[in-house]
Amino acid sequence: MRLFESLAIAACIALVSPAQARTSWTVCLYDVEAIRIEQVPAPALTVRLLGPGGPLPADCPAASGEMTFRPGSADYQSKSELPRRQWPRPGQRALLKYRYLDGICKESGPCRIKHHSLLPARSERAAQRPGVQ
Repeated sequence: MRLFESLAIAACIALVSPAQARTSWTVCLYDVEAIRIEQVPAPALTVRLLGPGGPLPADCPAASGEMTFRPGSADYQSKSELPRRQWPRPGQRALLKYRYLDGICKESGPCRIKHHSLLPARSERAAQRPGVQ
């Protein structure tokens, strides 16, 4: 019986694709503009992707279109969500740090854990630090 179990485990390991075996977060930075705050079914922010906020890894989503999400804090481990009063208002720009981790979830199989955090737009960050252009 032990031989059969060992072969089954080895077969499962061999079938795991690199995307499912990834153990680190993929981080994608985008310059965004807030479009609207959704209210139904739950509060969420819709942003327009204006372009990459730096070099994008090859497996990041395209830097165009719209994205709707509930913004999380920059330190996603200590706080889960950014308070709504800190969300950008429609028309305001920000830097979106979109992180994801592919894996295998209990009972549901392959899944993607996503986290969206917002940082002030580049021009606002420079204004906050005197002497930085």
